[in-house]
Amino acid sequence: MAELLKLEYEDTEDVLLIGISSRDYGVTTNELWGVFWEQGFDKKLYEQKDCQAGMDGCIGLGYMTGFSSDAGLGDTYIVGKYFKVGTPIPEGMTGRIIKGGTIVKAQIGAKDLNDIIGNAYALISNMVQKNGFMPDHEDFYWVEFYSVSRFCDPLESGAEQVVLDWQMPVRKIG
Repeated sequence: MAELLKLEYEDTEDVLLIGISSRDYGVTTNELWGVFWEQGFDKKLYEQKDCQAGMDGCIGLGYMTGFSSDAGLGDTYIVGKYFKVGTPIPEGMTGRIIKGGTIVKAQIGAKDLNDIIGNAYALISNMVQKNGFMPDHEDFYWVEFYSVSRFCDPLESGAEQVVLDWQMPVRKIG
């Protein structure tokens, strides 16, 4: 069973998400990661590493938005990385400004990725409500950060638990 390991709140500045979108490629979220690696988009983003924002120790992120309900996945999924606003967007890629504001940053651990993804929203939203916040549904998104130390290395070594980092916008209740 997935468990919430860490939760903190942070006020952020605008960032530019650069990546590839499921809408452009007509593939599932898992298949989009394959396109990202196989077509060298990771290398294009690495060329701009000096402009990256908050991506230390992270191989990439999955950004999801356009949720029609609490039960489903979003209509748009983008695989990429965060950059400083104004960074040039490489050919064949998309860019999206992620508005600054209050976000919740969480770490969720479980035996496998599907267990984490299947339980993340409920675990995080329940805890933020207990802390006097609520998900900010005006421009809602969630971001999965795939860190080398907490996710990739444990996955490759067959560890009992992998940890995925999350972010989503929240606002104070009241």
